[in-house]
Amino acid sequence: MQTKKVQLVGVIHEKGSFDLTQGHKRGEGRSWKNGKCTTPTGYGWAVVSEPTKLIAVVQPDAVDEDASNYVFVTHFFQNNWGKLSEKRVNAITATQPKELEVEVNEAGKGGLYYTATEAGLADWLDRAMNYHKKH
Repeated sequence: MQTKKVQLVGVIHEKGSFDLTQGHKRGEGRSWKNGKCTTPTGYGWAVVSEPTKLIAVVQPDAVDEDASNYVFVTHFFQNNWGKLSEKRVNAITATQPKELEVEVNEAGKGGLYYTATEAGLADWLDRAMNYHKKH
């Protein structure tokens, strides 16, 4: 895998949801569709949940112009800092770097996509934690 630095344009935070819905059929099992998990609870009711997403938007360079410009960083921040509360997300967006170190990967269908490196995200996490303590 090739490591490089790309320009970070911004960060998108999509809040998760947890809803109780009615009208589900008997015998319906747990299912995933469009990023949402439906878990039947009985008597026609089900819990529909969608996870929180934290997405870094990057500008692919000229060599990788067909690469996806979304890098999912949710798991790194959740695993190393815990729940992504509103104040933590504000700290992450306030301390975003100008460039993000990424690895270039090839998708199954031949396209390219980026994954952020641990080192680049660890530095960002340290700055965000310091910002969070001060504000």
